[in-house]
Amino acid sequence: MAKTSYLNLVNKAIRLINNTTISDVTTVTGQAKLIADFVNEAQNVLYAEAVNWYSLYATDTITTIAGTSAYGVPADMGRIIVMINETQQYVMVEDFIKNLDLADPSGSTQSNPTHFTIQAGNFRLYPIPAAVETIRYRYYKVPATLATNSATSDLPIECEPSLIEWVKFQIYEYLKQYESADRSRITYNSLLKRAKIANDRITDRMDTVGSVRYNGGINAPRFPASYPGNGYGG
Repeated sequence: MAKTSYLNLVNKAIRLINNTTISDVTTVTGQAKLIADFVNEAQNVLYAEAVNWYSLYATDTITTIAGTSAYGVPADMGRIIVMINETQQYVMVEDFIKNLDLADPSGSTQSNPTHFTIQAGNFRLYPIPAAVETIRYRYYKVPATLATNSATSDLPIECEPSLIEWVKFQIYEYLKQYESADRSRITYNSLLKRAKIANDRITDRMDTVGSVRYNGGINAPRFPASYPGNGYGG
């Protein structure tokens, strides 16, 4: 089943208030513009749920530079899943900025990176890479704002009924039809529950043997012997 385009999502909602459907979402005004904005707001609401929607899964790599510890986080970064040093073949440990500072107060220790954190829009690696290595990270991205007629949501297709119902709920509130809004809110919660169940079935299959979600990583953290004890040993 194909996803519904932005234009058709907006028109579905427009029909609810018996208005004339539109042919171009990029030039709309008035109530149609309001509905188009509701569709994007609905995406944000669904993303903010405590759910890792399977279709938002993404992966990318960093090619390290000797002596450089900071690398840009992608603009669509939502939630980090895991970071893997593919060159050295181990899962890296996500840590706190303070702990990395304690491990290397001078910011000069160079070796194979084993730990990382996100700091000021960058991945910060520890130790600082001493050579070129390939670091892969997996994450859940933020859904892109819908802006063109043919655009489709990055959210899974299972979310579409919930998305439309959330837009309906907002329309009814805007029109001050509060009883209809209450019924729509109840329907939205029911549809959201179904979407979460469908999503869980898929993400469960995505958790393969060796997933860090369950066993905490492939290798134990490898801090230097001089590293002060902070729960990682030493």
